[in-house]
Amino acid sequence: MNRFKALVLIVIAIALLSSMIILLPSGEAEEVKREMKNVHVNLKANEIFNPEFEQKEETEPQTKRIHADYDEPIPQTRNNRRWVDVGTWTSDSVSADMTIQGTVRFNIWFQEIDEGYDNQPEWQFDILINGESVAHTETGVTNSDPDQPIEISGSATLNDPITMKSGDTIGMKIQYMGFEDSDLYFDNIQYDSGASIDMDSIIIWSVDSSSAKFTDIWGLNWDRNEKYFCSLNYGGQVNQGDVETEISDGGTKEGGNGTSYQAIRIKFKNIEKGSDNSIIVTIAYGPLDNGTSEGWTMEAGSSSGGGGSGGDGDDDDSGLDTTMIGGVGAVVVILGGVFVYLFVFKKGADEEEDDEEYDEEYDEEYEDDEEEE
Repeated sequence: MNRFKALVLIVIAIALLSSMIILLPSGEAEEVKREMKNVHVNLKANEIFNPEFEQKEETEPQTKRIHADYDEPIPQTRNNRRWVDVGTWTSDSVSADMTIQGTVRFNIWFQEIDEGYDNQPEWQFDILINGESVAHTETGVTNSDPDQPIEISGSATLNDPITMKSGDTIGMKIQYMGFEDSDLYFDNIQYDSGASIDMDSIIIWSVDSSSAKFTDIWGLNWDRNEKYFCSLNYGGQVNQGDVETEISDGGTKEGGNGTSYQAIRIKFKNIEKGSDNSIIVTIAYGPLDNGTSEGWTMEAGSSSGGGGSGGDGDDDDSGLDTTMIGGVGAVVVILGGVFVYLFVFKKGADEEEDDEEYDEEYDEEYEDDEEEE
């Protein structure tokens, strides 16, 4: 009976330990599926370079005066133009590894402010990683207008994909050559000076019927959500614009190779549901209807989009990430352990107790018989 009792105890211990392991918060690295998307990175005030997109049309653009460098040997005669630095816009350090690749497309808005000269402006653009040029192009402008800003563009191709490491910066440098001073316009919805670059800077980890967890490697402040674009397509009903969102800490995600990602949790409120049960979240740096950037999209219950798996509809998610694989099995194992204890171990113990009582009665009767003899 002692062996039987020990065996049952071992079975119960293994069952409880397995259940605890299954239900404990997961420390395992998640599979990270990265998608390249085209992002327009903007020239911002204070020479900041990032995808923040000013969506309000009434916001006035930033301007910067560019003083041309040339010789003027006699009044109204200019020659010998020289390159001048317009400025270098630099990002904050990225929070994790990020890859850029493909063709970089530059665009800026400028307006000449002098009249009466054949300006013939020329521009040089560079993309910088940690201050070093990785993409360069030059472009000339055959027409310019002193009455309104005009847009010019150019492109350069990265020879190979470039992986930025955590702590790296990306920047854009501009140089100008002309016979007239000019004004650079940037940082509003109409004058979106900057560069379009393919990158994998957003990872969507999970989606449920009213929220999503994602990582933005640029580290932008998503609490100011009027600058960014998040939509929830619930059953064919797209919730965006007027939908209220709430941003909170989404915890830390382990992505393999010792890489940790800080997640953001976005909660959608006053949601309208469509006619079916499909749940799709799209996250981008600007409104998708004007082509400022592509969005990362993920459907709940799948691993498409930024990576990870869809949520389970837990709208009141507390933020504790648990591995529920085999969760039902864990409950079964626990109940099985209780069953074994109640109906096997307890029964065995009762039988043993009955045997002990019988042995005691037998011993007493045997002693009485001996005394009578």
